[in-house]
Amino acid sequence: MIALTNIQQAPLDFDGQSRSLAGWTIGAGVDAKVTLPFVGPAVLRAEYLYEGMPTATYSLNGPALRTDVANHYARVALISTIGDKWRASPEVNPADWEGFYFGIVGGAAGQRVSTKGMGVTDAFSADGGIGGIYSGHNWMFGNTMLGYEGATMLANISGNGAQPGAASTKYQDFLESDFRGRAGYAIGRFLPFVAAGAAFGSSEQTDNMIGADKGNVPAVAGTAGVGVDYMAGDRIALRAEYLYSHSLMDESTRLDNDACCNQSRSGNSVRIGAAYFFH
Repeated sequence: MIALTNIQQAPLDFDGQSRSLAGWTIGAGVDAKVTLPFVGPAVLRAEYLYEGMPTATYSLNGPALRTDVANHYARVALISTIGDKWRASPEVNPADWEGFYFGIVGGAAGQRVSTKGMGVTDAFSADGGIGGIYSGHNWMFGNTMLGYEGATMLANISGNGAQPGAASTKYQDFLESDFRGRAGYAIGRFLPFVAAGAAFGSSEQTDNMIGADKGNVPAVAGTAGVGVDYMAGDRIALRAEYLYSHSLMDESTRLDNDACCNQSRSGNSVRIGAAYFFH
């Protein structure tokens, strides 16, 4: 499909230029028919989109800047048909949330990376897509759910910024995983939940000025979030969730100097997924 956008470049004190670009977009998603009080017949949608734009040159009142643009979107929506009147929901068999499940998950994530050393602290932002697998187990006590879950995902969370001693640094987080406890309350075929636990990541970092690189810089963080599962069939559950994470400890980067530096990060992610229940 075709994607349209308008971008303005205006760094520092230069006058910026605005350009309209046409690119391309691709994605995947899932729709589920639901009947809700006050809304009536509706469609619950979860989808992921990647948008690519061509390289463009922007005139900055003298200097010229060539820019590549790529965007990741994770979206959820509730769609109601215009004109359909509300009607009482038909009797719906409650979903069976008990047991083991396994699924696929994808979405978008953003991070704030902070590095301190040599008496200074530098920070920059990174963002990108994530995707992988997740699995867990639920126990039901009436409508109350308690369980655990783990996820392992490949990532392309990248950014550029300064670190102490490395004014131009390329950062790429290539692996994300987590293990969390969950608690929720089933409402018909919906299962709202909260989750908290530990998250683990690994990044590659390069000093662009001298070419020094440091691969596999680990990160250990605490994570917490909220989400909702919807049982679309007897065994297929759809998911949308938000997670926040923050480093539990600083990690040594040792990018240019074995004595420097200590790094922490915080992050936000939005995920959509689908799982199969083995009950």
